[in-house]
Amino acid sequence: MVNKASLDREKARKYLRALCIQIERHDYLYYRANRPEISDFEYDCLRAEKQALLKLYPEWSQDEGPGSDLGNLHFPTTKHLFPMLSLSNTYSQEELLEFFHRIEGKVQAPCTYLLEPKIDGVAINLVYKQGHLEKAITRGNGYVGEVVTENVRTIKEIPLTLPENAPEEIELRGEIYLTERQFTHLNEEQERLGLETYANARNLAAGSLKLLDANEVARRRLHFIAHGVGFVSNDTHLDTQERLYGFFAQWGVPVFSFVMPGNSAEQIWNLIARFRSTKEKLPYGTDGVVVKVNDRLLQEQLGVTAKSPRWAIAYKFEPESAETLLQEVTFQVGRTGVITPVAELMPVDLAGSKVARATLHNFDEIQRKDIRKKDIVIVQKAGEIIPAIVGVKKDKRSASAEKIEVPLQCPACGAPLLKIAGEVVIRCTSLNCPPQLRLKIVHFASKDAMNVDGLGPKIVDILVSKGWLKDVADVFTLIDYRDVWIRLPGFSATSVDNVLLAIEKAKNRPLGCLLYGLSIPHVGVELAKKLAEYSTALEQLMRLSVEQLQEIPLVGEIIARSIVDFFANVRNQSIIEKLLQLGIKTNFLEKPTKHPLNGKILALTGSLTRLTRVEAERVIASLGGSVGRMITKQTSILVCGTNPGNKFAKAKALGIQIWNEEEFLHHVGILHADRS
Repeated sequence: MVNKASLDREKARKYLRALCIQIERHDYLYYRANRPEISDFEYDCLRAEKQALLKLYPEWSQDEGPGSDLGNLHFPTTKHLFPMLSLSNTYSQEELLEFFHRIEGKVQAPCTYLLEPKIDGVAINLVYKQGHLEKAITRGNGYVGEVVTENVRTIKEIPLTLPENAPEEIELRGEIYLTERQFTHLNEEQERLGLETYANARNLAAGSLKLLDANEVARRRLHFIAHGVGFVSNDTHLDTQERLYGFFAQWGVPVFSFVMPGNSAEQIWNLIARFRSTKEKLPYGTDGVVVKVNDRLLQEQLGVTAKSPRWAIAYKFEPESAETLLQEVTFQVGRTGVITPVAELMPVDLAGSKVARATLHNFDEIQRKDIRKKDIVIVQKAGEIIPAIVGVKKDKRSASAEKIEVPLQCPACGAPLLKIAGEVVIRCTSLNCPPQLRLKIVHFASKDAMNVDGLGPKIVDILVSKGWLKDVADVFTLIDYRDVWIRLPGFSATSVDNVLLAIEKAKNRPLGCLLYGLSIPHVGVELAKKLAEYSTALEQLMRLSVEQLQEIPLVGEIIARSIVDFFANVRNQSIIEKLLQLGIKTNFLEKPTKHPLNGKILALTGSLTRLTRVEAERVIASLGGSVGRMITKQTSILVCGTNPGNKFAKAKALGIQIWNEEEFLHHVGILHADRS
């Protein structure tokens, strides 16, 4: 018969096993997938529960590593010269005091500490030899990391060389991060294109660091700040953490603007309170502070555990949260048809702003958290930026609470919804769904796709409502509506003709841009380039099988099936056929032909009615031509407006070709050939 003590012990062992499984899963989602399902605070609570159990049953204890971001490796790996461990952390003032007591119990002389922000970024190890940046390595598992040197070189704040007074060899360590402003901007761009927004700045920075295209990394505008070193040769001058930061600043390495020394626990606690009241002014996200022993010799004497240094600790602030009523759930339709559930909340003040909506991400997330309509929910700002529901007050659940049902039809067009194997999202199956159409056209015209300057969301909404745009190919038929378009409120001949010129130039965009612009599910900018390089022509790509597609770098089975399904769709085939008929280039290797005006010298005379003189000159320059102020033998063409001057007679005498304004607009692609 099992006694109570042994039963309690068995329950504890099972609970510990369950905790370990949860923590391992969340480690994977955080470090490798960069898509955590819970907040740092919730994760830290799980770790704290585990540690509490291990204190009760120390015989079950085993050393833990510092977590790992090594996963599907696209970059070579290498060892750190000195282990790159993570910090132990606490939310408790009592545990912070215990840290000070442990330090003071092991050192003889009075100890000075340094307090600095705990930045919410991605750890990086910069290896300099003879003053040159040799390698940039991710933290990895603390002992081995991935080499991402080329991507890191795009970060302007990281010096490629150090001055002569720098050590011969040094591992310079810090955090790569996105400013809150840049993070918000990138999320606004995702929303504009109907794509899922990023969860927080840290995960976006981590994902950006491992992109395969350094140009795309540069576009993300990552930042860097240094907070320590690993291995250092001949470091006799770097005897304190404070002095180390002084040398960093001399070397042109970014350091924290808020670094404060303190000689006691009381002083440090007062500094923490001061920092907490000013942290909102920092450009980067921070969820706490780091307290370090200032003396680097003492740091060495105190040593490290398998997971973290004994001479430093992170004191984290509990995230501000609020309880409110989840009144209703609405559904947004994205560019690729993804249906995103959104919580409509009773407005509540949170972290300095009023929150009335929060994304619920997907229906698996709703089920996992058991979120229901009319629930009292706990709202936090993920990364202190994006509102997120982190929990439900089930003890306050009323009888009127309703389960959130997965919709069967698209909320915008009523078409059936589909869940594809291997995906957590559901999608609208209609290619004529109005929100999808608007977002697809805006995406098609975006800079990384067809680059149709001037065809933004507001203009697209007007053109769709007029019935002029029924699919992305219709962008290239807009010239047929020019005479009506220029008379619409808010438009002019000049503004419309500028858009039409941009549309004409878009016909020669590379195949990769066209593929990205078609909104093929799972196909981003870089993958579109890879597909174009592999197939060289759109018609060839459309014939590839799932197996053949998987031979292309970055293409797995799910992506391959998505591409095959897209091109097998009759509606998509019709759109592509229309694009071909409208003269869109689809051969990757074919270079755009030079415009007939390339290298020609044009002169202008008289008054133009549809373009200003400056706009006409800009159009000529964009096509490779130049504008002469006088008529000479080198002049190729004279463009005549109304009331021409002396240039007309001189050009006629020299036999120079003369165009009226309509002819000029036709030749530069703003008017059809049949317009007189």
